[in-house]
Amino acid sequence: MDIARLSPFRVVTWKVQDAECIVYFFGEGQGGSVQANLDRWQGQFSQNGKSADAKITKRTVHGVAMTTIDLAGTWTATGGQVKEGQGPLPNYRMVATVAEGRKATSSSASSDPKKQ
Repeated sequence: MDIARLSPFRVVTWKVQDAECIVYFFGEGQGGSVQANLDRWQGQFSQNGKSADAKITKRTVHGVAMTTIDLAGTWTATGGQVKEGQGPLPNYRMVATVAEGRKATSSSASSDPKKQ
């Protein structure tokens, strides 16, 4: 199966051991606001029945504003990255970044089972 073809917005996917890194490009005016993406990602993780704590960092790289969220806990993702029949995945971690370009927004996310 061609992983890159699971979504028309998925530019590239890397798999390294148990981890997966995906880069999405949505085009001008697409992909939602930075805050909407952060809220969605945080809503996909829980710890002990509550929303998972998130570490959020902001920086500028070569003139591009980037916001990164780091989450860990039980992943209850929905949408394109979920495999059919998949339930909640405990002990997962996601590090996701939204890059705000001049005319478009892209995001990248990596997720993997946390190493205990």
